[in-house]
Amino acid sequence: MNPTDWLPGMAAVLATTTSFLFSGSLLRRLLMESWAGPPALLATLTIAISLMVVVSGALGVIGLLTRPALLVTALMVLAICVLISHKQKKDLWGGDRSGTPGRRVTAPVAIAVGALLLVCLEWVVPTLNSLEAGMYGGDTLWYHMPFSAHFAQTGSITGFAFVDTQYLNWFYPQNSELIHAAFMVLLGSDFLSPVINYFWLALAVLAGWCIGRPFGMALPASLSVSLLMAMETISARQPGNANNDAMVIALLLAAIAIAATARESGDRTGDGNRRFGFRPGSGAALAISGLALGLATGTKLTALAPALVLLAGFIFLIEPGRRLRIGSLMTAAAALTGGFWFLRNLIATGNPFPWLSAGPFEKAGELTGREPKPVIDYLTDPSVWGEWLAPGLSDRLGPFWLVLLLAALVGIVLGLASKDRLRIVIAAAGVAALAAYLFIPLGAAGPEGSPTAFSVNVRYITPALALGFVSLALPVRWTDARTWLIGISWFFLLALGLSFVAVGGLDLEGYPFFGVLAALLVLAVLPGAAIVLWSLGFRGPTAAAAVIWLVGLIALGSFQFDRYTDFRYSSASPRYPDRTYPAAELALGIGPLNDFTRDLVGQRIGLSGSLAQYYQYGVWGPRASNKVEAIGLETETRDLDAPRSCRQWIEALREGRYDLVVTSPPVPDRDPLSVTTAVEDGWIGMDSADLVLSSNRLAVWELDDRSTEIETCTATNR
Repeated sequence: MNPTDWLPGMAAVLATTTSFLFSGSLLRRLLMESWAGPPALLATLTIAISLMVVVSGALGVIGLLTRPALLVTALMVLAICVLISHKQKKDLWGGDRSGTPGRRVTAPVAIAVGALLLVCLEWVVPTLNSLEAGMYGGDTLWYHMPFSAHFAQTGSITGFAFVDTQYLNWFYPQNSELIHAAFMVLLGSDFLSPVINYFWLALAVLAGWCIGRPFGMALPASLSVSLLMAMETISARQPGNANNDAMVIALLLAAIAIAATARESGDRTGDGNRRFGFRPGSGAALAISGLALGLATGTKLTALAPALVLLAGFIFLIEPGRRLRIGSLMTAAAALTGGFWFLRNLIATGNPFPWLSAGPFEKAGELTGREPKPVIDYLTDPSVWGEWLAPGLSDRLGPFWLVLLLAALVGIVLGLASKDRLRIVIAAAGVAALAAYLFIPLGAAGPEGSPTAFSVNVRYITPALALGFVSLALPVRWTDARTWLIGISWFFLLALGLSFVAVGGLDLEGYPFFGVLAALLVLAVLPGAAIVLWSLGFRGPTAAAAVIWLVGLIALGSFQFDRYTDFRYSSASPRYPDRTYPAAELALGIGPLNDFTRDLVGQRIGLSGSLAQYYQYGVWGPRASNKVEAIGLETETRDLDAPRSCRQWIEALREGRYDLVVTSPPVPDRDPLSVTTAVEDGWIGMDSADLVLSSNRLAVWELDDRSTEIETCTATNR
């Protein structure tokens, strides 16, 4: 990436995103003219996201993921949509019956917006920390942002970024990393990455509202999503980071919401529940639902099982005469937005899922970082429950974790017992998501009887919780709908309040109150106000709120952008995490390494040892111009094996052609401070490279011609 300043970069960001949003709005009006209000907004956003992912992906396939190409292509897409709308004689500027001017904000809307703002308030301080010091989430540093940096640096998405020698992360679906990369090339910086998950938070709550709306349960359905987003497993990892669990939840719920809105009211049973069928002409809406399912599947593997069930279920609900045609359209739409990454894996390794062996498909390699172990293996082990599972669930879901798990399970059971076939499909997807969580190999990874990865991987259950919670929010047969609406709304409100308190409530962490308020206004209040005003039909106030938001975004963003540039991954940052995660790892040498690489440009840097590999993103440099990769030997199946001898080490250095090499020891799961020196230090030696940084357990070596001579391997270290 080339350096840039704030205003030209933001101009490119706003022009591109506005083009996709307006294109999405035009296409939605062409395809679903009768839609209005929140469902229309949700469909528009889904189309716009799909356009961004497909366009960015297409440019990345041909190696042209650059600012000019992305901006020009977005404008071309908009021009095509305008021409189509003009040809169809559609109104470019109106046509949405989204509200009647003069309508008031109802109590349910106010409560739902208030709950969302509470979650935004919980998220704002972690986001500010990242905007001050950089993103320090574990997976963000390990592979999420390195993948994005690799895309932005090369302009291509066809190659693999080898981030470590223990896992196979580069085979993961990477829609979220692609979106981060698109904003990086437009802005010339990763400054916007810490705030992107705010969008997915808002989209998820909007989708929850739209799911409950056809059932008269918009409020509790939206509250259920706010509750999930406030729980520790989400709120501790999503705000201010590039983790993608919030994106998966938002897109799965968006797919359900669009399908629920498209469904025909049809016949009713005696208990008032909706039954079979979609409206005639619902094919376009179902295709957009398919786009959302593909976006989710192309983001994270945890979405795969529920997305497949939802896709199959929606197709089953289509009338037999239209099932094949519309089902094929939905499947094609899902493949368009989510299929590329699996196709890339198939071409590269002969296996779309290189972590698994099945039939003709063989694994690309073994996971060596932790011993794979599914949660299902420990469900009946009381000792593991007492020492690991219960504490992990309490840590990630809060002290009332059992109540929340039971609530999700009850919601799934009520959905399966319903006579409403759409609700059965939603509940069945919840069952699939839960089953996938129980059988994921890394769900309880770690030594036998010691699932060290269980707590951190509780987040894999969040799709099941989302589906269970929204199922619980929908009406039941054995009670009055209004009674259920009030009761279940109070349940979610109480749970949200307790969750907010359990995670520490509003801790400003030393930030001035007005600073936090200003950030909240720009990140949530003003854009939220514009959306609410738009849905009520207030065009003038909507435009005013949008203008105020843009002015605030540009003004405050310019100030913070300079601070971010100065302090990103720097130990001089006033928000440097010297007491919070990952303070221990930073003290072991990652912090000085980040300081050392801040001024490097265009260097080829090899990383050896999991300490450096797991916390590598700062090494890419402020402009992500350094070429960074794990040192290893690439196999025929695109796995990366760690060198096991000096000779293999020399071979890996020759292939990598590195300017600098970072040597570090492995990081044990439970005690990072117990790490020792790196064996590679003995292989590289003072006679074959220059030591330019030595910090605690980590060293940086500058290579020259001596470094790749096999003679440097003595008889004892070959």
